[in-house]
This record gives sequence, structure tokens and C-alpha cells, in this order.
Amino acid sequence: MKKWQVSITLLIGLSGCARATLQAPPTAIIASSPITATSASTPDATATASPIPSPTPSPTPSPTPKPAVGYTQLTKGECCVQPFFSPDGTQVMFLDKPSAKAQTGIYSIALNAPLSEPVFFNAHPGPYNSDMTLGVDIEGGRTIIKRLSDNKKWVIPNDRRSVSFSPDSKHIIWSVTEPFGNFDVRRSDIYIANPDGTEAKILTSVYSGGFQGWLSDNKHIIIGGKARRTDPMTSFKILSIIDGSTRDLVETERTRGVQVSPDDEWMLYTIAQAQNEKLNGMYVVSLTEPNPKAITIEGFGAYRWCSPNKLLYIPLQTTAPSNELWILDMVNKSRKNLIPTAPDSPFKIGNGDWMVSTLTGGLKIAYVNARDRNIWLADLGDVCK
Repeated sequence: MKKWQVSITLLIGLSGCARATLQAPPTAIIASSPITATSASTPDATATASPIPSPTPSPTPSPTPKPAVGYTQLTKGECCVQPFFSPDGTQVMFLDKPSAKAQTGIYSIALNAPLSEPVFFNAHPGPYNSDMTLGVDIEGGRTIIKRLSDNKKWVIPNDRRSVSFSPDSKHIIWSVTEPFGNFDVRRSDIYIANPDGTEAKILTSVYSGGFQGWLSDNKHIIIGGKARRTDPMTSFKILSIIDGSTRDLVETERTRGVQVSPDDEWMLYTIAQAQNEKLNGMYVVSLTEPNPKAITIEGFGAYRWCSPNKLLYIPLQTTAPSNELWILDMVNKSRKNLIPTAPDSPFKIGNGDWMVSTLTGGLKIAYVNARDRNIWLADLGDVCK
């Protein structure tokens, strides 16, 4: 599995969400979608998705046993927020200020030493590159990339804008968006440069969109947006940073929240505030098929990829005593409940703070426990294989 760029940005909250009324239904998580690649449909052209039958077993067969889940409390003292895994998966890192005299910054705790004293890593929250040897900070009104081994710094000529490292850390990308006009018509220029800021140039420009993410080959990125300011629809494309060529993926409307699965098999995205309200929701689209067709994921909640074809899903259920965890199989278009909701379940996530790793064998989830505000680890074994 490839290493993911480390970022402690909160992706999707599980509480206090403006769309809390869109609670996930108990069945039909995955269904066919009418959205097709580079279609000429207007925002009003849609069709009713055909739900796949619920995988819930009928009364005759015995129900499938749920995998055993091992829970471990890692930190104490209502300590910390925004957990993520170290590049080798052996530690959980988080933002903390352990005492009044301690530095605020990134700390870590080893998975094999729960409740031990956290170890200080860096004073800045990042983001970092994939192996956490380079970090980004703002100093003196400028974007700075710092090499952590010797504190060598480079000024990036992008006027304090955030940057995204390529998986191999040989390039950085940022977007410069027009500061005026409606979001739907603003132009974004997508820049690429070496990690020290040299050889900066514009890769492409789009309207109502921008850079969405890197692919693991370090040669392609995903962009979203319109080719012209007046176009009614946006589209996702794969763009080569070598020769500028593009490949169309899917035409959409008002997208956000892109996540690419390991090995670049699938892309997850959200449509929100579409003119045609029936299009609002979560979708996945294949990155390998020549003419991909989007697949609807019914419901609303938080998602993380755990393998090239499997997606973890936590439905938003504001009145449930704990969180549920489901796994969606994109190949079989099926789902399975991994953790049910229960009054005594320790799996209750606070503020959407959870991250996943399979780097040390089996699926592990680090999360802030809403009951005691400490970081816990849930070990679910080989469910993502």
C-alpha cells in the first residue's frame, strides 16, 4: 500500500454537521447512478438510482459473525486531538500541549506502549510530506518548507498558500484562485514547483474548481472544474504533469471532499448544493476504466479508504449511543457491518477525529473517544483484505 500524505486537516465531521438531517438509511448503501463520464446532460437531467438489495441475511441462513474488535486506550488526561498514524504505522501522532510549560505541537505515542508519556515531534501542525521529513509553515507572511533533519528552509513563492506534496516529495502543487466573484465562476491557476520552490510554473487553469489530489505514480494529478467560465457543469480529469495531457473521468456539479483509494483504483467525492437537489450526495468513480460511470453511495457520514477496493463508512446518527462502522466493497457492490451501535460500545468518535492504517498488519483505527476525550485504538484484523 502506498504512503499517504500526512495531513491533520479534519475531513468530515460526525457531529455538528449542517446536513445532520440527512441521516444514513439502514439499507441500500450502494446503488447505480445516472451520472456518466463526460455526459451532455443538463443539471435537470437525472434518473432514479436503482438500489442494490440489502445484504442483510434472510431469516433462514445463520447471520454472518461480526469480526472481533480489540480496543486499546492510548492516551490519558483528556489530552489531544486530530490523531493520525506515523509513516510506518507504529505510532499515533496528534496535536497536544501536555502541560502549561510544554510546547504546543505534534506528539506521538507507540502502539505497543499505550498510556506511556507522549514524545514531542515538532512544534508545527504541518502539513508534512509522506515520510514526515519535510514540513510546511507560515513565517513572516511567507510559506516555508522546512527539512526537519537540519531545519533548512525554503521560501515558496505562493503568497502564503497551502501546498500539496507529491507522494515521492519531488514536487509541490498549489492553487491561486481569483478573490472575487461567485465561486462558480472564479478561475484557479494550478502551479507546480520543486519542493524548494524553484521552477514554479502554471500547469493548467480551471473555473469553479482546482487541484484535487495526486496519483501514486507521481506523474498525474486529479483536477476538477470547468474549462470555461460559462460552462454549466464541472468535470473531473486526470492530468499528466509531464506533458499536460488529460483524461476525462466524470461530469458533475459542485463537488468537494475528494479521496483517492490506494493504488488509484477509485475516487470518492461529494456533490453539495447542486441546482438539481437529487444529485446531492456521495459518489465513487473508477480511475482505471476507460469510460467510468459514477456509483452512488446512499446516506451521509464519514468515509476512509482502507484498501484499493474497500471503503469504511460511519453513518451520521446523532441520536445513536455510539458510532457504527460499515465496510463497502466497490467490486461486489456490497456492504457489511463491522461495529454495531451499542450503549456500552467504546467506539464513539468525537468531532470526526479518526484515521485508519493497515501498515502494521490488519486494520487499525485511531480515534478521539467522545466519552473520555482520549485517543483510542480499534483493531479489526484483516477485514480490509
